[in-house]
Order: sequence, then C-alpha cells, then structure tokens
Amino acid sequence: MNRLALTIASRELAGGLRGFAIYLACIALGVFAIAAAGSVAEGFSRGLSAEARTLLGGDAMFTGSQRRANPDERSWMETKGQVSELISLNVMGEVGDTRRQVEIRAVDDQHPLLGADTLVGAASLEDALAYRDGRWGIAATPSLLEDFGVQIGDDIQLGSIKATVRARLDGEADGIGTPGTFGPEATIQIAALEDASRLTDGQLFRSNYRLLLNAGETGEGVAKAAEDAWGAGGLRYRGPEDAIDGLKRLLDMLNTFLSVIGIASLVAGGVGIAQASTAFLESRVMSIAAFKALGAEASTIRLAYLLQLGALSLIGALIGAVLGAATPFVIALFAGDKIPLPTILTVYPAPLLRAVLLGLLTAAMFAFPPLGRARATSPAALFRTLGSGDRAKVPRLERGVSVLAGLALVTLAVLTSATPVITALLLAGAGVAWGIFLGLARLIRFGARRFLGTARGLGRLILSNLGGPGSLAPTVAPALGLGMALLVFVVTVQANILHQVNETAAANLPSLVVTQIPNEQIDAFDRLI
Repeated sequence: MNRLALTIASRELAGGLRGFAIYLACIALGVFAIAAAGSVAEGFSRGLSAEARTLLGGDAMFTGSQRRANPDERSWMETKGQVSELISLNVMGEVGDTRRQVEIRAVDDQHPLLGADTLVGAASLEDALAYRDGRWGIAATPSLLEDFGVQIGDDIQLGSIKATVRARLDGEADGIGTPGTFGPEATIQIAALEDASRLTDGQLFRSNYRLLLNAGETGEGVAKAAEDAWGAGGLRYRGPEDAIDGLKRLLDMLNTFLSVIGIASLVAGGVGIAQASTAFLESRVMSIAAFKALGAEASTIRLAYLLQLGALSLIGALIGAVLGAATPFVIALFAGDKIPLPTILTVYPAPLLRAVLLGLLTAAMFAFPPLGRARATSPAALFRTLGSGDRAKVPRLERGVSVLAGLALVTLAVLTSATPVITALLLAGAGVAWGIFLGLARLIRFGARRFLGTARGLGRLILSNLGGPGSLAPTVAPALGLGMALLVFVVTVQANILHQVNETAAANLPSLVVTQIPNEQIDAFDRLI
C-alpha cells in the first residue's frame, strides 16, 4: 500500500470525526434497518424450527380430506409408532339468537402425544370432554365464550350436537398464541362427531394422524414406506418442517419488505453521503492542490481519501449492525410476552454481514463521484477559488466504480433475499421512483431558470439558487421524494390492512353459513331458503 496515502489518511483521521455526523447517520440507519429485520426474522425462524416437532404434534403426521383412515391404514400406522387422531371441521354454533361459525377440533384419548393443552375450569381434558347428563363437554376458546356470551357450565348447540362448556382452552399443545384468535374454536371428543354421523365419507372434514415413531424409524423412511404401501390414493405425509412452512414464508416475506425499505432508505440517504463527502473533500481542495503541485500522483490522492471515507463508512455500518443485532433482545425485553412466536435470542452473523456489505456498497456508490472530482483537482486551486462551474468532471474510473457498486448492491440484495423476484421488483420500483423524482428535479431547475427574469428580491434569490450552477435540486429532490414515498407506502399498507380486517371483512361476513348439504337435498334446501 502507498505509504504516503496511508500517512495522509491516518493524520487526517486523527483530527476526529467532526462534520461526519450526517455521513455516519445515513449509513448507520439503513444498515440498522436491514440488520434488525434479518436478525429478528432469523431468531423467529430458528425458534420455529426448534419447536417444529411440538407444533406438528409428533414425529410425523398423515392427513386425509373427507375421509378417515381405513382399518388397513390405521393398522399400518400403529406398527410405526403411537398414533393419535385429530379431526377438524366447521359447524354452526347457536346460543339463543346468536349464531356463529365454530371451528371444531375433535380429539381421541391419545391426545396430545407431546405437551399438554392449557385448561381453566377442569382438572383434565378427559374430564372436560366427557359425556355427562345427556351432553358432550367441550373446551372453548376465549373468543367463543366472548362471541356467544357464555361461561363455563353453559350449554351450546354445535350443529346437531348438544354440548356444555366445561373448560376454557387457553393454550393448545400443538399451537402458538391464544387459541381462537381468528374465530371461535371448540375442542370435543371424536366420539361426539361419530354419534352425530358427522364423519361419514364425503362430508367436509379433515383427519390428522400424529405419530410418535418407534426407535429406529425416521420421518423420511415412514413417508417412503407409506407411498409404497398406499400409492397416490393414500393419506398425505407431513413432517415437522411442514408444520412451520406457512409461518416461515410469512417471516421471509416480512423480512423481504423490511430489508427493501432499509435498502431504499440507504439509497435515499445516499444524497447525505454524497453531500457530506463533497463537503469534506472540498474543504481539502487546497491540500490536494498543494500535494499535486509538489508531485503527488492522482492515485495517491484517491487512495488517501478513499481510506478515510472507507474507514468512516465501516464505522457507520458497524454502528448499524450493532444496533440491528441488539434489536431482537430489545423486542423480547419490552414485547416478548405479546409475541406468540418462539424465538432463539442470539447474535446471527449472516444478516449482519449482509447489512454491512449493503451499507458499504451504498457508500461506495455515492462517495466515489465526489472522490473522483477531488483527485482531479487542478494545482491552480492554490491560486484562485474554484466555483461550482469550475469543478472537475467525475473521471471514468470513479464513475465506473460507482455504477458497479450500484449493480453489486442490487445483485447482493436479490441473491440473498428469501423472495428474490419480489425483492427485484421492489428495487426496480424504487429505481423508477428515483428516476421520476430526478426528472421532476430537473424540471424544477429548468422552470426556475425560466422565471428568474421576472422575479425580484427574495424570490429571485430562491430561483437563482434552484436554477443556477450548484443547484441541489437534482440530488435533494429524489432523496426527499423517495423518503416520503417510503413513509407513505408503509402507512398506506398498514391503514389498508387494518381497514380490511376491521371494516371491509367484517361488513362482508355472512350472517349464516350452511355446509355439507347432500346432493339429493339441494332442491329442498333451495326451496327452504
């Protein structure tokens, strides 16, 4: 490495970081957003993976639609391990004039194979679901009790089943969060559905068979053996990883959106990086001119200030990475009990490294053009003050490096994303938005020059600064526009989701749902309606 460049860089950095607050903040905030999103998503994903077996309810599961396992299938599963059956279906619940659709979770005596349901009002699930006094018992979720206005000990009609609420279900062995979050649910014995003839082939229900495998059995082996034994018409195999696929996809999507917002924030903050770099290098014009007059090569000047800006970029990126790494711990401290997802709290290097690299590439994209102009400074600057019109053009090398850094930024963001296509589309949209704002900025500059002759006083001063040499419109307008667009984007998405959940969906809910109408009774049903 050029010793002269290293000496210049080290001596100037020894003077402190005064004047670089904006430079550091622009990089740190963008890196923080990306690192925080990646760290939080990774912590939840690792936590879900660790709990996948519990969430599945066993080592393996076989599922069927509109039918239960036949005797041969049931016998085959019992040779592989301990089996527990669970049936899920929807019925109409009724208490007085209140009618709601209720999701039924019917279990057998082996439930649960792992963990335990959390009950209030009953000593055990078996006691809560027993048949007594001509009625089946149910364990109801808090949402069912609230929606129907009932308490433990009250009666409820579930389809054709007469039931009594004997316990409140506050937690499911194979679930996360509060049961019944998306609607009222009730747990009941499978025997109750059999008595009501709700489990005959062709009716709408889903059967699930959880297995605790015998020693020596593996999920992959059982899946292959089931395919060989049953063929395409058999029950469908699911492993522990399938129990968390939906949640992991949701986390990946959330991570993608937050990361893209972080990248867009970095790009929007690029104007701060460019302006801080320009201001710093312009304050060194006399020094650069003196070095050149004394014979210093342009490459030495470039390396000296590249080392300084690179060191500052790394400091900003590391500050953002540290804040991002701490985010999962802060969330767990202040809101851990309100987030039902399991999480593993630790420092994850991969998302932090990705965030730091994206921050450094952004810094390179916006800092190299000012660096190129600085190293092209003429020694004549020693003898006269250079105006904005006298600035050297950005040399090809620095311009090329800036473009390559931008391409590398997009490539890294897309290739390391869980949803590359969506990331690419969002970044393309941000690029188009930047181009639109840049065009508007140039239009503003053109308009300011056009009306300059008719303005007087303060108005003339404003228009001359907007339209004259050194105007900040082409740099500030795109950054402010993209930043505002990001804020509007986030707020609009949030408002639309809340409106959809709280108003639109609620207004469109049916007042009555009728299911499982036999074909031979369709005409009679139509006449009744």
